[in-house]
Amino acid sequence: FVGSTLARHFVAQGQEVSGLARSSHAESALRAVGVQPVHGDLDTDLAPVLAAACSANVIVYAAQVAFEREPAVIRRLCDALAGSAKTLIFLSGSGVFMQRTGGAWSPDSFAEDDSFVPEPLALLRVEAEEIVRAAARRELRSMVIRPPLIWGPGDNGPVAQVYRSVALTGAACYIGSGLAAYSNVHGDDLARLFSLAIERGQPGALYHAAAGEIAYGWIAEAVARDLGVKTRSLSMDEAVKVFGPFGALIHSASAPAGARDFLTQPRSTFMKTHDNKIAIITGGKQGIGRGIANLLAQRGAQVVIVNREKADEAAMAIGHDAIAIAADVTSEDGWAAVASQVEQAFGRVDILVHAAGIYPLATLDQMTPAEWRRVMAVNLDAHVLGARAIVPLMRKAGRGAIVTIGSDAVGMVTPPGMGFSHYYASKLGAIGLVRALANELAADNIIVNAVHPGITDTEGASGMPNEQKAQVYMQQAIKRLGTPADIAGPVAFLTSDDARFVTGQTLVVDGGWMRL
Repeated sequence: FVGSTLARHFVAQGQEVSGLARSSHAESALRAVGVQPVHGDLDTDLAPVLAAACSANVIVYAAQVAFEREPAVIRRLCDALAGSAKTLIFLSGSGVFMQRTGGAWSPDSFAEDDSFVPEPLALLRVEAEEIVRAAARRELRSMVIRPPLIWGPGDNGPVAQVYRSVALTGAACYIGSGLAAYSNVHGDDLARLFSLAIERGQPGALYHAAAGEIAYGWIAEAVARDLGVKTRSLSMDEAVKVFGPFGALIHSASAPAGARDFLTQPRSTFMKTHDNKIAIITGGKQGIGRGIANLLAQRGAQVVIVNREKADEAAMAIGHDAIAIAADVTSEDGWAAVASQVEQAFGRVDILVHAAGIYPLATLDQMTPAEWRRVMAVNLDAHVLGARAIVPLMRKAGRGAIVTIGSDAVGMVTPPGMGFSHYYASKLGAIGLVRALANELAADNIIVNAVHPGITDTEGASGMPNEQKAQVYMQQAIKRLGTPADIAGPVAFLTSDDARFVTGQTLVVDGGWMRL
């Protein structure tokens, strides 16, 4: 499917395209879409393939049939093309990572784990990637693209999987918190990515072709509405039984009609409520901040991730031209650097979201002055310093929206000895700052609001026992953990033009635990 989609794309652009035909059926299929067949075989008759490659300007290796011999085939191809300055693109696969996670995102998806043994085929794929990238040192414009799952005929993506789960279990199932480690793109979008790689790609590069995280939970909800069933969250062990280790291979011919219609359309785009808006998000490396960054980027914002470390990794995963700035948000110099870089790049700022936060536990007797100051610095001082640095750039834009991520914990009665006093004080101080800045900045057309999440399925909550989490969310009207996506939606509203008359407010997003 992927190879034929790419071929059709380049034929439509007026390019002369050749493709490997290993059977008479394949030859007929290639000719039907205007592709000149090349007879040969990656396992037994490679010479015609190498000859065709040497006569082409661009070579795309999208085959997945050589398996154990793939590194050897790739090495011969690179040897034949060395010194030619031709473009070679190796289509690898997200399966290199997906084996680890079954398609579900979790805090420890990529953590060190001595018990994890990669599939041999995944190791072979990585070996082939390294051969392609190394070939760039031999006057070959070679690069690697790792695509996510592809939506289209023959797809094994989440829509068909969720429809199949209804037939198997009676519910629209999704995995864990409902977030995938890699997004899914339509084949047409992948073809456009290849065009960009041919035009601008750097020799030796490895590109992760992701469109940001896609919420399996959202897909499950849509399928549930379509079929009149309930949704169901699966553990990874349950998911393997329902979806299979890599997800059930469901072809459009056997998928339900609704899935077929969905699968043959390019991925629907998000509402572009944030087109051309410049959004700075602190704490965007993971958790709630990452979820907010994903959604604002999908809705058209130019996202700037600010984090003390690993900001580049987060920006790369988010895609959509997101950029990263490594800075200490608790320091005036850190914010000055952020403001300077953003002003140079974009000239203004429209949105500032304070999502960075910490909550170490310490009772009054245990807490040191240094611990108190550290919590205040991250959870409160950073908001003041950020506003001082960024508000002038919002005034340049003629408008702005600031959102502080608080916590509904400030309204809870906690058992003695929990050690939340510094955390509560910092979050309540941030609420006071929101209300004061709302008054102060209204004349500048800048709105300031807060969102109070409840217990949320993030890295920060990963150390909390499941029984303790359940004790909390069973008191909610909606009896499950929140997800970063649940918090991102309200933040998207508060940073959109629809919220232009909303300021100084605290929006509680906790599944109905705190009812005001």
